[in-house]
Amino acid sequence: MIKISTVIPVYNIEKYLNYCIDSVFNQTYKNVQIVLLDDGSNDSSPELCDRLAKQYSNIIVVHKHNKGASDTRNIGLKVAEGEYVHFVDSDDLVHNDLIYARLVNNELKCEPDIVFSRRIRYNENLTEEQEVQPMYNSESLFHGNVLLEVLKNKYVLTLTSPVNKIFKREFLISNDLFFTVGLDHEEDEWLPRVIVNAKKACFCNDILYSVRYRETGTLSAIPNETTRARKAKSKIRIAVSGMEYMLKRDLDKETLAYITEYYWGYMLDAVISANLLKDKALKKEVFCFLKQNKKFFKNKKYLVSKSWRLQGLLFQIIGVTFTAKLIERRYKS
Repeated sequence: MIKISTVIPVYNIEKYLNYCIDSVFNQTYKNVQIVLLDDGSNDSSPELCDRLAKQYSNIIVVHKHNKGASDTRNIGLKVAEGEYVHFVDSDDLVHNDLIYARLVNNELKCEPDIVFSRRIRYNENLTEEQEVQPMYNSESLFHGNVLLEVLKNKYVLTLTSPVNKIFKREFLISNDLFFTVGLDHEEDEWLPRVIVNAKKACFCNDILYSVRYRETGTLSAIPNETTRARKAKSKIRIAVSGMEYMLKRDLDKETLAYITEYYWGYMLDAVISANLLKDKALKKEVFCFLKQNKKFFKNKKYLVSKSWRLQGLLFQIIGVTFTAKLIERRYKS
């Protein structure tokens, strides 16, 4: 019988943790392992995790120093025992009690590398539906170029959200598909690497996951200049490392064009974000990092868009700073 390991990073989430764990524990399908990873919480979350682990044999707890979601998920992937893993955020929910049974009895029987399912977003109190992920074109088992299938159909939340998917654990481990530590937007860097390695995937239009959207209203929730600069540098890293990874995959021309467009968008977003920084020292820091990675713009030759190919040429000929100003003016107009 297939075992699913639900990997839940936990950090200072005492208010919502019980709801999250209950949504997994109450699944009608019972061959489920719950992996709780306390990432150095300083509220009552660690005690709650330990209490539940003593009470239920299918719950294990790992306590660790705070190193962020990527490091925590990597540890969870290593200690998980299930054939399949589901990454769940500790303030969210598995959508309903039947969904794991539904997937095991249908999609997981085919032994796919990935099951692409869907998610729904609610307000903080889960009383108002805010956004539903669009449906896939068809519910089917897909063999072949999974990345091209995803990119060509422009499926929403396939390249930027791990929680609406279930992954074969051995597939991730054998292909060394761990999260990169120290990045913002780490899912956006991880998922293309995962998907390009997949040979078999299932697309399922059932809702797997419920997101609890929290608007704290606090000043700390508003990105400051340092945060914006850090995120811009992360996007540059994602674009550069992502393209390097894909160029080693010997992709066909069409797939390479689509994935280059994906990473090009990330680079342009980073350029625009850097240009909007008011802190001169931070702005200089980001542009220096951009100049160090100027080789990225050689990838313009894989793009279909003539406009973006021209942008790449400008970055190479007249430089990063001046081209960034031209791009900013265009987006403002």
